[in-house]
Amino acid sequence: MHAGSANIGVQGQRLRLRFGGVMFATGLVLAVGLVLANVAHAWRLAVFLPFVLGATGVFQARART
Repeated sequence: MHAGSANIGVQGQRLRLRFGGVMFATGLVLAVGLVLANVAHAWRLAVFLPFVLGATGVFQARART
């Protein structure tokens, strides 16, 4: 394998992109819900995980890694 070649196929890329989108949407819904419910600021940190997972999925899909 040479530099710059992808190590996942089209199906893997789609899966990672879909996972990233779902995690971003989950994070957004969770963030809005927590703000509207006037939950304590410390609990709002729970949105960090879905957003990180979403970003990781999208970045992996775009980089094909």
